[in-house]
Amino acid sequence: MHELLLLRHAEAEPAALDGDDFQRPLTAGGRDAALAAAARLAALPWQPQRLLYSPALRTATTATLLAQALRLDTQVLQQVPELYLATPQALRAALRTWRGNAARVMIVGHNPGLSEWGAQLDARFAGQSLPTAGHWLISQHG
Repeated sequence: MHELLLLRHAEAEPAALDGDDFQRPLTAGGRDAALAAAARLAALPWQPQRLLYSPALRTATTATLLAQALRLDTQVLQQVPELYLATPQALRAALRTWRGNAARVMIVGHNPGLSEWGAQLDARFAGQSLPTAGHWLISQHG
């Protein structure tokens, strides 16, 4: 059995009209929420063997805060360019490419793709949207 944890990046600063979406930093509240999410995850009997994340600033910062709080080895972390604003199809392909032999994988990414993919993988999440710094744990057989 494989386990997949989908985590949406924490709250980012709003996009400026002429700003670069890719470089949006976390808000102060977003940093706090990322640390709170890390504390919730640290309390679980679950640690990722692989943490894949989008290279966008808000997502990379969220992943870094999680990795530090969970005391993950840097070899577990993998920045994956294809995860930036990824569709469910791109998320699936990135997982296939970057999973390796890990049974427990965390993906830190963006909506709407994460929520759409989570709903495809597990009917419990149909019609729902991952909140910022929220996560869904999905067990996959086979």
